[in-house]
Amino acid sequence: MTYAFEKEKLLFIHLTKCGGIFVANFLKNMGLEQVVEGRSFLVERLSPENKKWFTEQHDHSRAFDEKKYEKNFKFTCVRNPYSRLVSAYHFNKQRIEGEKRFALGPKDKRTKEYADHYKDFDSFISFLHESASNQYWSGFITPLNDELFDGERFLLDYYFKIENKMEGLREVCRRGGIPYDEKDPRLDVLVNSTLAANKYSETDLPDYYLDSTTMRKFMDMYAKDFEKFGYSKDLADTFTH
Repeated sequence: MTYAFEKEKLLFIHLTKCGGIFVANFLKNMGLEQVVEGRSFLVERLSPENKKWFTEQHDHSRAFDEKKYEKNFKFTCVRNPYSRLVSAYHFNKQRIEGEKRFALGPKDKRTKEYADHYKDFDSFISFLHESASNQYWSGFITPLNDELFDGERFLLDYYFKIENKMEGLREVCRRGGIPYDEKDPRLDVLVNSTLAANKYSETDLPDYYLDSTTMRKFMDMYAKDFEKFGYSKDLADTFTH
């Protein structure tokens, strides 16, 4: 999703399971008026087959008009791939069990296939790994490198790590000319907020990656995200301190 805040000339690109709801709420709490919400312009980078599938499954009339906001300060937030994938697994599994069926209708023939691949985390990673080259990939957890880089060229103006969200948002406020005061009462709830009501503890994350085959498939897909965004591949170093 893409959110435009016209007065401040800001354009926020919300990437899947990277804390985007927190960022959008922060900006709204700071008094910014969201004037546009639409499908990310990054959809235009999909292959013709995937773009056709995406258009059929979603209201493409909400596609974002990139040219109108090309001069805006474009930014996003990224997340450690380890926690991002575990969060996505629990989030989507919960949606399936609640029969919300992602953004797809209940009549979609692939609904049962989604559910079958959420038996456990290893199955989920295998599913993503097998599906990375076809239509399943769009709408799932696309690697951040694929979303945000064209070769070595970064497509936006700025990104920050959601793990350092307040520092990143302070910079966004500076760029947008938004007064930022850490003692602002509007931030009381947000400053101490977690990314979401996760059903796991960060210290438990290494347990999800114990299977060597799962780890190999995971790294096949997300190794570049660690490199491009400066995250450590060492699980112990990342989540046990």
